[in-house]
Amino acid sequence: MRLGIIIQARMGSSRLPGKILKKLPEHGEKTALEHVVRRCLKVKEAAEVIVATTTEEADLMVVNEAARLGVRSFRGSEDDVLERYYLAAKEAGFDSVMRITSDCPCHDPEVLGDLVRKFTGSRADYASNTHERTYPHGLDAEIFTFDALEKAYREAEGKLYREHVTPYLYKTGVFKVVNLIQNKNTSDIRVTLDTPEDYALLCAVFEFLEDDFGLKELEELFEQKKWLSFITKPVIHKTVYENEKDEIDSAVKLLEKQDMCRAAEILRRENK
Repeated sequence: MRLGIIIQARMGSSRLPGKILKKLPEHGEKTALEHVVRRCLKVKEAAEVIVATTTEEADLMVVNEAARLGVRSFRGSEDDVLERYYLAAKEAGFDSVMRITSDCPCHDPEVLGDLVRKFTGSRADYASNTHERTYPHGLDAEIFTFDALEKAYREAEGKLYREHVTPYLYKTGVFKVVNLIQNKNTSDIRVTLDTPEDYALLCAVFEFLEDDFGLKELEELFEQKKWLSFITKPVIHKTVYENEKDEIDSAVKLLEKQDMCRAAEILRRENK
């Protein structure tokens, strides 16, 4: 089995533009993307690491960064990320693909290896460590067979399936799906890079732990320095909504949480 890791990367970001080329820590030498790539290169089961970016002019910077780091890049559709993954995997000749996003600079190669073993041992079509979440936000990973990816590419329609790559694999019931969990649930830890608050937190994490740390050291740091979690407490995790109703229901809850009850009631009433 030729397993490849494809890192999804682009300069555009609604909440923190250019985030993947920010230095971690702030005055350090390595970019966020460099941390991701270096950690993925330590996954022994992977034959190759590829950075998959878009054809937008701004993403030439991503291509140049990948070249500096000694890994191949692939350029494809900005919006149809499923197509981008499929074409990148096909060009590279991968039998299976691990999907990693470039805003997760704290990945533990041991955890990624555990996910590979869970995937191959169960002979699944798709495996992740997110659907019953016990790992920190920011250690998210998925693996799927090329055959499953190709089927999704040919059959999936609509923004939900094309922009987010994998929902067709785990939502349709067509594929065998497994999940990797750990005994200790530390899913309350957030070490993903999506907002200015996330960047502040990650700078602190890399100042304390430097480069070579894994899940164990990360969990110990957050246990010892509980104040770290308060940095990103206001941050709302991005969610992939299956339909309009789910998104509106979530919006109502957010409005109510901010004591904007009249606006919440109007939204609820207008969408009955």
